[in-house]
Amino acid sequence: MSSLRRRDSERLRRATGPIGFFDSGVGGLSVLREVYRQLTYEDTLYFANSIHCPYGYRAEEEIRGYVERAVA
Repeated sequence: MSSLRRRDSERLRRATGPIGFFDSGVGGLSVLREVYRQLTYEDTLYFANSIHCPYGYRAEEEIRGYVERAVA
């Protein structure tokens, strides 16, 4: 990678922050591993919330509450 492209990617990384992963406990680590493999320059934040798994039958408002508490 040229030094110009490296500087651009570093600037973009700082400007956008890390990629966040909110995992309900089903498959999230597999996705995170693939992100590490393909986007080696990206920073990540991973939050596992398997205590409330599965999410499929939960109301959107309930899941939103989990996310808001985790972010806070």
